[in-house]
Amino acid sequence: SCRKGQAMLLDTFERGGFIWPATDSECADAVLRTVHDAEVGLAHVTNWRACVQAGGNCGVWPKYLSGRFETVYTFEPDWRNFQCLVVNCADLSNVHKFQAALGSDVVGRAGMSRDPSNVGAHYMDGHGDILIMSLDHMALPPIGYLQLDIEGFEWLALSGAERLLARDRPVLQLELKGLGEKFGLSDDACREWLKERGYEPAATVNRDWIFKHG
Repeated sequence: SCRKGQAMLLDTFERGGFIWPATDSECADAVLRTVHDAEVGLAHVTNWRACVQAGGNCGVWPKYLSGRFETVYTFEPDWRNFQCLVVNCADLSNVHKFQAALGSDVVGRAGMSRDPSNVGAHYMDGHGDILIMSLDHMALPPIGYLQLDIEGFEWLALSGAERLLARDRPVLQLELKGLGEKFGLSDDACREWLKERGYEPAATVNRDWIFKHG
């Protein structure tokens, strides 16, 4: 596929106006079908200056959010997904893209387990060279919305954003479906951690939980 003057990416297909890794048979349809779940979280947002979104996958969520926020920061650790994201968001100057995972470390590295048939099901695993970043160690403007769908790494990303949460009190939209158990992190413990920091559930949609401060 070749779009908007970008160099051709081999082994991709196009669906819904986006390019995807050719091996995928599950993620594209699921993401295109559920991206409007963002509206449940966005209904609670009051600060539209900037948002953080991870995982960026192939760009559907960051592109959707780029029409609502002045600036979008998106994070995607898998290089195939990230290359698709770059092409799919090439015409969006307000989307800042990082080939990295979000976690609790200042800067770290990890490996990844991949599911070629579902490019949204990759998860961080073991040792490797994938960059892990902490939001608290980035110079970000006030964040009004933080959306995480990172296959069980949600609590780790939140723990690396504790100062940001206290400073900005963004609306949170988190996919919580028990995948944190493989890291010894339960969804209930994550909800309790957020409660201790002033966050309460405001809504749910499919497997996403929306939290508001206060």
